[in-house]
Amino acid sequence: PGMANASEIHHSKSAYTLPQGQTLHNNLVLIGSVSVHIDGDVDGDVLALFSQTVTISGHVTGDVITFGQSLKITGKVDGNVRCFVQELNITGKAARNVMVWANEIDVDPAGSIGRELMTFSNALEDEGSIGGDIQMFTSNAVINGPVGGNIHARCEHLDLGSKAAISGETIYKGRNAAEVDPGAKLASPLQFTQTYKRPDYASGKYYWHLLLSWGAAFVFGLVLVLLMPGVFVDAVRNAER
Repeated sequence: PGMANASEIHHSKSAYTLPQGQTLHNNLVLIGSVSVHIDGDVDGDVLALFSQTVTISGHVTGDVITFGQSLKITGKVDGNVRCFVQELNITGKAARNVMVWANEIDVDPAGSIGRELMTFSNALEDEGSIGGDIQMFTSNAVINGPVGGNIHARCEHLDLGSKAAISGETIYKGRNAAEVDPGAKLASPLQFTQTYKRPDYASGKYYWHLLLSWGAAFVFGLVLVLLMPGVFVDAVRNAER
């Protein structure tokens, strides 16, 4: 599905709920809702802008794009997840890629991401399953679950827990040596490069500028999706070939 399909658009400051057992066969666009609860099924994309909280406990067959305070996925998303939020929590399944700008990111042990996870954050705690690569720009990162691809990390602290199982390379650039639990399984030795006089990944100022720059690009992209949906869909289809 893509934004060129029919869309159901809601402009409201009140709460929006798609009840369990109900299916919407359109893209769903929500602007300014205080809270969003997707308990049913959306046969299309979900675009939630300027919503305080978004919770997806149902099934979304397309992509999820959010700009707000928090996103929680306890259900299933078949497409990609793109979000600019304060907090992201995944206890359900994101079948494809997840790209997130957030203060805190939490992937629960029951949560899974089918392909790649790319993060720009202050803190990442991943105890779930990641099918592809992890690319992270963060201050503190904890990886304590299976990763099907490589890890490329630029951060202040990297902690690989006892349940970490990295199938590819682990490439880490940071100020402090990684903490690797003896029970962690790495397909190849960790490649560590200690950095000096680099951007202060623990600095609030660094993340403020980073989030502003990437957030501006994110919002600009959303505007383009709304104004020129056909171009967006064609680009996605060409990329997937």
